[in-house]
Amino acid sequence: MKQRWPLLVSILIAGAFLFAIIHRHQAHDAYKSENPVRIGVVLSLTGDAANYGRRSLNGITWAVEQLNAQGGINGRKIEIHVEDTRSESKDAVLAITKLITVDHITIIVGDVLSSTTLAMAPIAESNHVLLFAPGASNPSLRDAGDFIFRDWTSDDYDGKAMAGYLVKQNIKSVGMLVQRSDYTIGVADALAKAFQSQNGRIIDREEFETSETNFRTQLERLKSKGVASLYMAGLSQETGVALKQAAEIGYSPQWFTTLTVDTPECAKIAGAARNGVIFTTPAFDVTSTDPVMARFVHGFKERFGDEPEAVAGHGYDAIDILASVLATSGTDATRVKTALYSVRNFPGVTGTMTFDDHGDVLKSIDIKQIKQGNPILIDVVKP
Repeated sequence: MKQRWPLLVSILIAGAFLFAIIHRHQAHDAYKSENPVRIGVVLSLTGDAANYGRRSLNGITWAVEQLNAQGGINGRKIEIHVEDTRSESKDAVLAITKLITVDHITIIVGDVLSSTTLAMAPIAESNHVLLFAPGASNPSLRDAGDFIFRDWTSDDYDGKAMAGYLVKQNIKSVGMLVQRSDYTIGVADALAKAFQSQNGRIIDREEFETSETNFRTQLERLKSKGVASLYMAGLSQETGVALKQAAEIGYSPQWFTTLTVDTPECAKIAGAARNGVIFTTPAFDVTSTDPVMARFVHGFKERFGDEPEAVAGHGYDAIDILASVLATSGTDATRVKTALYSVRNFPGVTGTMTFDDHGDVLKSIDIKQIKQGNPILIDVVKP
């Protein structure tokens, strides 16, 4: 099956391209003024990244409901068509192909995973369909195509931000505990490169598979090598387990990581072991008194019963940005793409956003520390 996968992708891409050309006039008819504005949503709603995908969908849903309550886009209601990638690249290809060839949708939001987004990018690009990712952070997405955008900062920017903070704190060496996934390897590599370029030293780098549940061997090795500052790149559950097991073996380095530590899953597993952890996160503060943020948090809590997290915020911002652009550029994907490149200082709930000439977002990254179970802002890294 692995050997046949590239051929399958090529066939699907070619088929999607030809079908889209034949039926492009149907998509145009679907965007007449009396019809709703149709936006495709492709997210990891099941599988390894389901927690992130479902939160992103909540943010998207809340943005759509608010906009529709205010009249939609120039009097046209927004209608979303949701597909599940199952956290798998092959399913992401099938999902976006369906949206393009069957549903005739040319504006698509997705995904939270880099791997699935990268699988969809060539299909979107070849069909001149806009793909706006609310979570994919792998640096290679930057060069995935002219119709590919994201409102989540790239891993290389995130890694550089933490490396800069380590240097600022006069930390000369770190150890690394890295999960083998596109996201975690990307951010870890970026940190290592930036840290070493500023004369920092990586004492040891331990890696583990997503299925791993016991980190004691790696932690004991890091402990034996005298690693006092430890950077972990892992998803929420794995980060929680590693923190818990480190406490159990009496290993207490200064931990550094990403926003995955600031999730209910990680908090439930790690408990008090999260205290003291320093992490990077998008500029997303549910306690902010900023009117835009306050309205979002209050409404989201009423609608879904929980406080929103950064993933939900990025989904919300994706729809909000697209709605703003669609209102002035119309629904032609090429015109929407051109307009997005011109977005400057857009006031979102995940920060003030500008897009560069690769479709990457430029915005601040917060550095926070868990204190008594709560994330406290300790520094801000500006683009």
